Amino acid sequence: MKIRFILFSILISVIVNDTSSQAVNRDFVSYWEGFINMDDNEKNYRFPDFIKLANETLIKFEPAKAFEMLPANWNYAYSPDSLYVVFSAVMVYKNQENRLINVVIDKTQDAKAIYFVKNLGTGLISVNKPVVDVKRKGNRYNLYIGLGTKQVLFIEDLELKILFSNLATSRNDADKVELSRSIWLRLQQLLASNNDFTGKFENFEELSTIISKDERVKICTWNVEFNDGDNQFFGGIAVKTQSGIRTYELVDNYKNIRSPENATLSTSKWYGCIYYDIVETKYKGDIYYTLIGYNGNDAFSQIKIVDVLVLAGGNNPNPKFGHNLFYEDNRSKRRLIFEYSNSATMMLKYNEDKKMIIMDNLAPVNDNFKGDFRNYGPDFSYNGLKFEKGKWILQTDIDLRNTDLRNTDLRKR
Repeated sequence: MKIRFILFSILISVIVNDTSSQAVNRDFVSYWEGFINMDDNEKNYRFPDFIKLANETLIKFEPAKAFEMLPANWNYAYSPDSLYVVFSAVMVYKNQENRLINVVIDKTQDAKAIYFVKNLGTGLISVNKPVVDVKRKGNRYNLYIGLGTKQVLFIEDLELKILFSNLATSRNDADKVELSRSIWLRLQQLLASNNDFTGKFENFEELSTIISKDERVKICTWNVEFNDGDNQFFGGIAVKTQSGIRTYELVDNYKNIRSPENATLSTSKWYGCIYYDIVETKYKGDIYYTLIGYNGNDAFSQIKIVDVLVLAGGNNPNPKFGHNLFYEDNRSKRRLIFEYSNSATMMLKYNEDKKMIIMDNLAPVNDNFKGDFRNYGPDFSYNGLKFEKGKWILQTDIDLRNTDLRNTDLRKR
């Protein structure tokens, strides 16, 4: 009697689990069919619920049941070793940018599901079922997604994309640092590749990549924001030499640098930030790479930086940061650091038309807060840096009327 009861319980459990699995599958297909017919605002509102359902369903995906588990306009591909499977679909909007939705099942992480989205612009999309392909290239997986014959997404390293996705969702500070170290090890391999030195890794949204005009220098940076609001920065430099590409890890130490505006720094002692612009200047045969960056600092203030990268000749570039190029009232500095309120936004950007680095002038909200940069912000006047005779000369209260200031608010969070 006891044996019969056990067998009956197992049978009921199998039936319930199978019914539940089928219900989830039906829910995903029917939810998608309803989802694509929602208006734009409702799609945005329901999107997190949809992604949760997609992850729960696709993590149980079986190729033999693809017809019943996947909506008609979804597609998928396995990596050659079946360690990864990528699902993709297009969500069409009426008045907003269309989205390419991608779900990756990482079987190296006990079948963990991640997702990422790429905006495809507005307008009619004639082909709504993506072409998905995952190829192995050395120790990397390349992900290709197309619509018809048009490539809409290419990721050089799928594992690097997964690491960045895990970094974005991590809630543990120690894990964030460990993930960033793993990111550098993989990114270093990409930077050392000479196949496409000018590629900007545009599909890694968490990564800022800048390339010098002479295509000799490529810098990648990203940040980790800790639970207390503090930030730590990570990155690396790739430099072309006659013997190949040299790579250097950037080790953030900005909180421990004394007199940072006058310090000469190295890649192993770096004033960490996210670089978003690079300006190449020359004087008497010397080349200076002026870097503009953002540092989220902490919960109270943020920082923007103008720094200079100098390289040695030959096959050992030996990158150094900081050079006496910045002059204000006949006083020189090796870099400029602007700290201001976390609730304010500062413009700091090279303007090609004026051949100047233009910026908001920062001032305290009132005289009582002078020197307390947590209470500084733009005062609606502007300054600029002009490169003259090998120096960046500060010019105050410049006239920016009739100057195109679009895309100059590059606050990085």
